[in-house]
Amino acid sequence: MKTCLAAILALSAPLAAAQAPAPGPRDVPAKTLPVPETVSPQIQKQIAAPLTPTWNVIPTTPEGWKEQVNAGYQATMKSLPALREALK
Repeated sequence: MKTCLAAILALSAPLAAAQAPAPGPRDVPAKTLPVPETVSPQIQKQIAAPLTPTWNVIPTTPEGWKEQVNAGYQATMKSLPALREALK
């Protein structure tokens, strides 16, 4: 009887595994992360600012990379006078 039960269990294990759903990605609900209070007010402002619309755009060509780098350069150069004034 024990041998018969062991044989049934051994044969049914692959069937149970075959019926299990395939592993896949797990959905995680969105979260709101607070701005940390342990950083300066200036950094808090930067952290709280919305992401740029192209934050996750990855260029696929050398020209695209050059355009993206140049856009960042231009934005930085435009913001430098205000930053220099704030540091006075």
